[in-house]
Amino acid sequence: MKIHFLSDLHIEGVSDPLYKILLNLLRDHLQPGDVLVLAGDIFDLFIGSKESFSREYSEFLEALREVGVRGAVTHYIEGNHDFLMKQTFRGMKNVHVHSSELQLEVAGRKIYVAHGDLVDREDYGYRLLRGAFRSLALKAAIEVMPEKLVGFIGKKSSSYGKVRKPILSDQLSPSRRKRLRRIFHAFAEEKISEGYALVVLGHCHDLDEQEIESAVNTGHYYNLGYPRIHKSYLLWDVDAGAAPHREPLGG
Repeated sequence: MKIHFLSDLHIEGVSDPLYKILLNLLRDHLQPGDVLVLAGDIFDLFIGSKESFSREYSEFLEALREVGVRGAVTHYIEGNHDFLMKQTFRGMKNVHVHSSELQLEVAGRKIYVAHGDLVDREDYGYRLLRGAFRSLALKAAIEVMPEKLVGFIGKKSSSYGKVRKPILSDQLSPSRRKRLRRIFHAFAEEKISEGYALVVLGHCHDLDEQEIESAVNTGHYYNLGYPRIHKSYLLWDVDAGAAPHREPLGG
């Protein structure tokens, strides 16, 4: 049994090289009994309730359907660029959608996975925006909004976010990067104190890993980074008894 962890691919369309890499991973590397955890922002924009996104990425949805039929399990955690996804995967065998986090127990070890956008509890502006995007009122508005308008607004929002926020943690000032890691490490320590042996997060594009000792437990924290630049994802070969490791993406 192998567990594959990916996030923050930010695929921008079917011609994006990362899209082909993702399809190859689904078709060639997932065996019966394996687990795939897609931990948010797999696409730069995917609003699950709008049919246009499902049409554009139909090859991905078909590959995921085939993966489930042959016995691999997929967990899709919504990020801040891909949300309202339950409708997209409804009826797919062995595909599960999670709005914010995932807890698993494998080989006697508890695993916690989240996109990571809720780790900074002091980011009140983002939390308010996230709640608005998932509100019943906005869901109803999106349902009646023309698909081209939804796509236009989403792409503009995504472009604004890229200008406002550095893509990589390396682009932050030393003080901001130190604060970022302090927040993510503290969050991981909380989860390890709750008994989790493995904490996996994304969102901040910070390729980071740390062994963390809490008062009651020792565990490992991994951030999945930004695969477009770091060219890796996290793989845990459970049956081999080895620790999780970074696997080349597309290799």
